[in-house]
Amino acid sequence: MASRFLQPYYLVNAALLVTYVPVRLLLLRPDPALAERAAAATGNGEETGGGLFQLDAYLGLPREFEILITLALYLAMQYRRARSIEGFVSTAITYSKLAVVLMAYFGNRTVFYWYVIIFSMLAILLQSPKFAWSEKVEEIDAEQAEALQSASSASGTASKKAKSKSVLLFCGVEGNQSCAEFVPSFSWLADKHASKNLTFARVDLGDNDETASKLKVQTTIESIQLPSMLLFQNGVEQRRLPPLDTDGNAVPAAFDKRSVEAYFSLADRSLGKSVSEPKNKDN
Repeated sequence: MASRFLQPYYLVNAALLVTYVPVRLLLLRPDPALAERAAAATGNGEETGGGLFQLDAYLGLPREFEILITLALYLAMQYRRARSIEGFVSTAITYSKLAVVLMAYFGNRTVFYWYVIIFSMLAILLQSPKFAWSEKVEEIDAEQAEALQSASSASGTASKKAKSKSVLLFCGVEGNQSCAEFVPSFSWLADKHASKNLTFARVDLGDNDETASKLKVQTTIESIQLPSMLLFQNGVEQRRLPPLDTDGNAVPAAFDKRSVEAYFSLADRSLGKSVSEPKNKDN
């Protein structure tokens, strides 16, 4: 897994974030004259430092510390919600760059403009990496995906696959960030659990609105169903993530590879063991 983060996208972004340390020490140091003027303006004799080093009126902390503490708390919450380590790292990079830009804005406008220019150029020239699918995840087309939905309607090769084993289907859209970030996790699950009893497949629903509708997966920009994972057993849908309520609406669900593994009982299905499905199925 560590080798994934040695790609240029991660290395270049990490290097740029680290540059804040020498920039902070050399160009963003407190200005004693500015601090003296700010203290005189407050009338209480306190040194506020102004700008980046100005003390908060309530907490008494420099603005720089407040930005860093806010960043740390936000990333801690995101870590608990992250579906994959890749997704968390991407989020951490984005908000760390935002924090650097904010601190530069309050510390030195020239440095601020340079960071904005560099980060903007980087966003255009260096895109986040695309992760390769495991060889154990079979790419299927829309027709095959629909055939998995029902044993009675399945036909041909897809029908035989649907009836003979469990199939965990990854429904995504090419270019969707959430889908891309979960690719390594789904591939990890396939490498670990793929067997003669359980297979893994994926389908791109980006240009297949009819198939998406039949599978009950919304593919709009604001959709909370990307990615969706549907488990078929003997040609019948058993479970899905995110689940659907009784009205057929998607229920928001936070999941990672471990929770997916447990939710679909992949270990037991891989061994061909019988799995008791809940009375109220998600589909």
